[in-house]
Amino acid sequence: MVGLGDRLRLSDKKINMIFLPKMILYLQHKHHMNQGVHVKVNVDRNETLRYLGYKGGPIPEDVERMLAECMAEIEEIAHARYVYKVFDINEVDLAGEDIAKHLDGCGQCILMAATLGMETDDLVRKMQVKDMAKAITLDACASSAIENLCNQVEARLREEFQDKGKFITGRFSPGYGDMPVSQQRELCHLLDAQRKIGIYLTSGDAMIPVKSITAVLGISDKKTHHTDTKSTCDVCNLTENCNFRKESRNCGK
Repeated sequence: MVGLGDRLRLSDKKINMIFLPKMILYLQHKHHMNQGVHVKVNVDRNETLRYLGYKGGPIPEDVERMLAECMAEIEEIAHARYVYKVFDINEVDLAGEDIAKHLDGCGQCILMAATLGMETDDLVRKMQVKDMAKAITLDACASSAIENLCNQVEARLREEFQDKGKFITGRFSPGYGDMPVSQQRELCHLLDAQRKIGIYLTSGDAMIPVKSITAVLGISDKKTHHTDTKSTCDVCNLTENCNFRKESRNCGK
C-alpha cells in the first residue's frame, strides 16, 4: 500500500521529470549555450610551414613528403570539439584593461573553448621519442589545426549573430595584452569545459590537452573597431619583436 509520504515523493518525481527538462532548456536559451560539438578538423599547409619557420624557396622532397604525412595524421587522429556560451557582460568577471577596451560597446560576450583532444597530444609525445623532426612537424600541424578550428567556430558565430543584426568582435584569449593566463580557469569553469569537451587545467593554469584554446568574443548592436578586425596585434605583448609583423603579416590570432 502506498502511503501519503510515498505519494508525495512520487509526485515530486513527476514534477521533476516535467519541470527540470524545461528549466534546463530555459537556461540553455537564456545563455545560448551548446553542449560540446564534434567537428572535422583541417590542417592548413601554408600556415603549418609558417609555424615551422619556412621563409620561402623550394622545399626538399623528403620534407614535403613528411609534411603531407603529418597533415593527414593530425586530421585523422584529432578529436576536435568546442563549446561556447553567451553571457551578459556583467555576468563575467574579466581581468585587465585590454579586454575591457576590446569589449567596449558590447552588451554581451561569448565565451568559447576548443580542443583537438588528448589523441593529438599523445601522438606528438610518442613521436618525440622516435623522430624529433617529425614530432616538430606534427606539433606545427596541430597548431594550425586548433587555430583553424577556432576560426571555423568564430565564422559560424559571426554568421549566426549577423543574421540577428548583431556584430561580434574577434577572439581575445587569456595571455593577450594584460589579461592573465589564470583567467582560463574562470572561462573553463563557466563553460564546464572539463565535462563537456575534456579540457583540464594544471595548477599553473596550463590547459590539457595542450592543443586547446579559450577565448572571449564581444557581441555588439553596431560595428566597432574590434568587430571589423580579427587581429589583436594592438594588445599583443610580442608586437615589437614579432617576426610576422616584420613581414607585414600577423599570426592570425
